[in-house]
Amino acid sequence: MKAISALLSSLILASTSLVGASPIDKRVICPLYLPAPTGDPFEATALPGYYLDTAGIYATSMDFAYRRLTEIFPGKVAVLVKGQPLEAWTYSSSGPLGLWGPARTTATCPGFFYLNANQKTTLYATLTFDAAATTKWNATPGSNLIKLVSPTSSTFLACKRPATSTKAGAYVLFLITPGNVPITLDTDDGDSIAATSCVTTNIHVSD
Repeated sequence: MKAISALLSSLILASTSLVGASPIDKRVICPLYLPAPTGDPFEATALPGYYLDTAGIYATSMDFAYRRLTEIFPGKVAVLVKGQPLEAWTYSSSGPLGLWGPARTTATCPGFFYLNANQKTTLYATLTFDAAATTKWNATPGSNLIKLVSPTSSTFLACKRPATSTKAGAYVLFLITPGNVPITLDTDDGDSIAATSCVTTNIHVSD
């Protein structure tokens, strides 16, 4: 009887000690299950081994199934990353180009974000992943990625970030009017890049 009484006393003390304690850090763990991840199909023709991605997230075969929101930062600029990441894309010959999970949402799991071209001048457009699709793309497998609706283009600039930059992504992607290259280009995350640091490329959509 004394043993039972002692056990009850211990449990009461333990539960009492929890009252007023700091709340447990409950991070949101997001199961990423649809659509199925595949190798990134968008490769830069001028930089073999570099693939279209976002500065906001990097996916690998090891961390794809579950990812903490605290590991996702809100950068959404389109970049090229070295190596073919496993990611979940949706695309067609005439429609939005969506990537599952490239940006952070408040206290929820990340969802689809879409590649958009944002015309900055008559010479170039920046590329970002946004919650709403405003740009249609022809992403036919076996062909190069083409922006539809005027001004149409399949010519991209892959621009190496300045050595002083702390932003993610080795190369920032821009869309340009063929034959017209600006002297400098401003990214949507604060970098200014000289055209001498850029290479003209297409983005090939693998079969």
